[in-house]
Amino acid sequence: MDGKLKLSAFNSSVTSPHTKSKLGMAELGMVLHHTHWPISERRTWTSLLLLGIVVLYMVRTSVPVAIVEISQELNWDKKTCGIILSSLYWGYILTQVVGGHLSDRYGGDWVLWGAGIVWSLASLSVIYFAYVSDLLVIAARFITGLFQGMHWPAMTGLLAHSLPASERNYNLYLISAGGHVGVVVFGFLGSFLLFHHGWQSLFVVVSVAGLAWALLLRTVSVRSRSRHKTHYKLSANSHMTERTLRLEVPPTPGPCTRIPWKKLLQQPPVLALFLAHFSHCFLFHNAISWLPTYFHDTFPDRINSAWQYNVLPWASMAVGSVLGGWLAEWMITQNVDMTVVRKTTTTICLGGGSLFLLLMGVVGRGGQRFSPTLLCAILSFGFDGVSVAATVSNPIDLTPSSAGALFGAMNSIGTLPGIFGVSLTGYILQATSNWVLVFSIMAGFNLVAGLTFLAFGSGKQLHLDS
Repeated sequence: MDGKLKLSAFNSSVTSPHTKSKLGMAELGMVLHHTHWPISERRTWTSLLLLGIVVLYMVRTSVPVAIVEISQELNWDKKTCGIILSSLYWGYILTQVVGGHLSDRYGGDWVLWGAGIVWSLASLSVIYFAYVSDLLVIAARFITGLFQGMHWPAMTGLLAHSLPASERNYNLYLISAGGHVGVVVFGFLGSFLLFHHGWQSLFVVVSVAGLAWALLLRTVSVRSRSRHKTHYKLSANSHMTERTLRLEVPPTPGPCTRIPWKKLLQQPPVLALFLAHFSHCFLFHNAISWLPTYFHDTFPDRINSAWQYNVLPWASMAVGSVLGGWLAEWMITQNVDMTVVRKTTTTICLGGGSLFLLLMGVVGRGGQRFSPTLLCAILSFGFDGVSVAATVSNPIDLTPSSAGALFGAMNSIGTLPGIFGVSLTGYILQATSNWVLVFSIMAGFNLVAGLTFLAFGSGKQLHLDS
């Protein structure tokens, strides 16, 4: 049923004297949830969501940046560090689908600001818990992950429901680049704070930034919803007509529509997407958790160059994200089939990322060639950044009406490497100190996933009711 038919059916029900009072506000809420942002609001929301991703990743990288200093002060070994680094993902995996469902049903704005307050406070608590018990630090990171896990699915669902189809991909590319920007900003800022004000200052700064963003988002959200309610207010003595509403309602299901998960999970494009995203995340989560430790251990005499390996690879990933988005958009404007677009960007992401990751391990052996090793890291991260135009955008292609829920399921799969892969890396390093082995495992996953996506991946919408 297209948008106009839905609106006509809705109009008939609320103008009926028997059903107006009973259905009015509930149906109005459904329509408002599926209304696109006015053009005047889109720039504000895009900027605010971009800022949110920046802060989200600043909080996420606070422990990886500080863990070398904390472990030296509190005598944590590699195994303990691995458990603490992975604990964020234990919580992260539990709320992916929940965040997507809440967004698809009630609107992602409320999910985003509510979760933001909690993960900011949980991050702040690390300062105190670190001196009390390792288990409390693990609990704090678990809670941080639990509520950060809602962010991406809620944001993806919000964009899917609030932007016309022609603008969704571009805005998702732009906002997603904020994650890399956040790591870059915190690479500079975190390195400065770490060496001049102690590791505790990192958590104060990122937590305050998170709270400020969440409160700003709530203010904008309340005002936006208030304006829409006022404009489309249902009066007991008036009749709602299609002309009065003048809504741009996309063909999306109502809040009570059930997602056919059984059919969805039997689709080869969905399974190929899950594997490709799992592989990308295996590299990404290990990199974001262990890269500072790798350079610190391999090049201990370059401690004053910490800002370089905390900043430059992530800056490259941000550039790769933007260039990948531009490449995808250019291919789309050239009428290239969307399946070809997604397969091309996924191959660039997984193939290039794994190649230079392996080279980084080989070149870095012996701890003598810092600059070439750093260059390999920069190139690996740059290719991996293309994922924004590959797996990250694919749920909107496959199931635009329930993109938040599918993204949540995909990101749940992608969180598994954060849980097991990050811990596994800690155990391997504790037993062998062999970084090349770690990088080879990541590259192997990328190779298998890339070939699978080439065979079964798709950029076409799935019609599960046929």
